[in-house]
Amino acid sequence: MPDGFAGRYEVLEDRGAGRRAWPTSIEVRIVAESHAPETMVSEVARRHRLMPSQVTTWRSLYREGKLGPARSPASPMFVQLRLEDPEPPQPASASTTGPGSMAPDLIEIEAGGGVVIWLGSSTPAARIAEIASALRERRP
Repeated sequence: MPDGFAGRYEVLEDRGAGRRAWPTSIEVRIVAESHAPETMVSEVARRHRLMPSQVTTWRSLYREGKLGPARSPASPMFVQLRLEDPEPPQPASASTTGPGSMAPDLIEIEAGGGVVIWLGSSTPAARIAEIASALRERRP
């Protein structure tokens, strides 16, 4: 017969009975905490003795503007847009091939309807994906 060891058990604190009422300011603070870089909703929920689904619900309510007044984000969602009729960029050198070739430090996105977006080659891939996704969602 084994030595009586049945495995590892984790003792959780009692979450209390019934519902708890949270002030909106605390809910908004917890939502903001859950949006911090490299933070998991489950970790935030555990710190505040909540179910992760509750934090997720608050996040949805916050996005919809139903969890008190929405605060403006710390950083803009998209890059600044400047509309003008610039001259198209010229090829960097004669070694660039193909029609419409651009300087190697620019990325060109044709959005349709004559709209062309030029981004610097140092633009992070995630930002380019966000812009492309937003353009795709806005198509009629």
